[in-house]
Amino acid sequence: MGEKLLALIIGFLLWNYVVSQGYVEITVRAPVEFVNLPEDVQVEGLPSWVEVRLEGAPWVVKKLGPGDVKVLVVHSDFSQKEAVLPLDNVKVPEGIRVLAVKPERVRVRFVKLYKKQVPVIAAWKRDPDFKWRVEPLYVTLVGLKNKVQRVKYLKTVPLDPKALKKSKAVEVYVSVPDGIKVVPMKVKVEVSE
Repeated sequence: MGEKLLALIIGFLLWNYVVSQGYVEITVRAPVEFVNLPEDVQVEGLPSWVEVRLEGAPWVVKKLGPGDVKVLVVHSDFSQKEAVLPLDNVKVPEGIRVLAVKPERVRVRFVKLYKKQVPVIAAWKRDPDFKWRVEPLYVTLVGLKNKVQRVKYLKTVPLDPKALKKSKAVEVYVSVPDGIKVVPMKVKVEVSE
C-alpha cells in the first residue's frame, strides 16, 4: 500500500511540474508545398516559405526540427487563371498548436505548360572518326509556350570522341535551356557499327 501511495505522490508531483511549465510561443519559417498539382500546370506567386506562429509545451517545442512544420496547399479547380488560396492547412507534430500563419492567404496564377518533343544532337569536343547514335533520339520539353516553341533541337554536353570509342556507350546530360524542364535529362550516346 505504501508503494502505491508513493507512486501516486510522484505522479502528482510530475504532473504539477508539467502544468507549471506552461506553454511557449515561437515563430518558425515553414515551407509551402502544393498538393495534387497537375504536371502541365505551373503556379506563380506561391511563396516558398511563410511564417507560422506556434504554441506548445517547452519540451515539445524544443524537439521541433526542419521539416516538422509545413504548409500544404490543396486546390482542384485549375480552369481559372487566378485564385486566392488560404494557407491554413499546416502540418505540425502532436502537442503543437497553430496560432497564426503570415500571410493567411495568397493570390496565385495558374499557367498552362506546353509540351513538345525535339531531337537530341550529340555535341563533340572535336569531330569523331566513327558513326554514332543517340538513344532516345527525342526528348520532351515542358515549359511556358513562348519558351518551348523557340527550341528546335537540343545538344548534349560536349563529348570526347576518344572516351566514347573506348567505352562504346556513355550516358550524358542534355543541355537544358533556362525555364524549361527536359524529360529525360540524360541520353545514351553509343558507337554504331
